[in-house]
Amino acid sequence: MKREAEIHDYQKKLERWQRIISFNKAMTEMQISAPLKMNKNQTRAIKGEVKLASRALLLVRQAALKELFEIEHKQYLEELSVMGKTFYKERI
Repeated sequence: MKREAEIHDYQKKLERWQRIISFNKAMTEMQISAPLKMNKNQTRAIKGEVKLASRALLLVRQAALKELFEIEHKQYLEELSVMGKTFYKERI
């Protein structure tokens, strides 16, 4: 009887240790995978920010180029005006 009780106690201790080991293993796996997921989310966010920044830069460059063309067009018209010439504009 005493021997069976000792065996039963050891089985309980063994089961408790197995639960602790499996819990620690799961926690370790979560700690390893969490930064990877966080890095993926950060990478995705950074890619989105870069895409938006690229689009904003493109719009700024287009606006600056449009303004430059308008200024050059006005200068060209003034130079033609000084020479007594003009562009033909069809008016409707």
